Amino acid sequence: MSPSNCPAGPGKKNLSIFVTRIFPIKDNIQWTAVRKPSLGAILLGLIPFAAVCFSVSLWDRVQPMLFGIPFNLFWLSVWLLLTPLCLWGAYKLETRGNAASPRELQKTA
Repeated sequence: MSPSNCPAGPGKKNLSIFVTRIFPIKDNIQWTAVRKPSLGAILLGLIPFAAVCFSVSLWDRVQPMLFGIPFNLFWLSVWLLLTPLCLWGAYKLETRGNAASPRELQKTA
């Protein structure tokens, strides 16, 4: 394929035609304003990140063994299970004050 007939060829016109063919523009898009997340939601989202990334020096050891696995593997497994709980709590904090729930918004769409 030569550069002249390549979809992402030398001109921007070719690229815009290529992009609009791949991603067609919809006329009925409804735009909504996005709120800034609350401090509580941000902190709940950062807890698992900090627990896994910045606490390595606390749990980087094999002993003690918990439930037959090394402590570091146990620590990461526990946070693998706790992360969705923290993110669910952040979601609940964000949607607590909203009048319309996500299910109500789906019904109106």
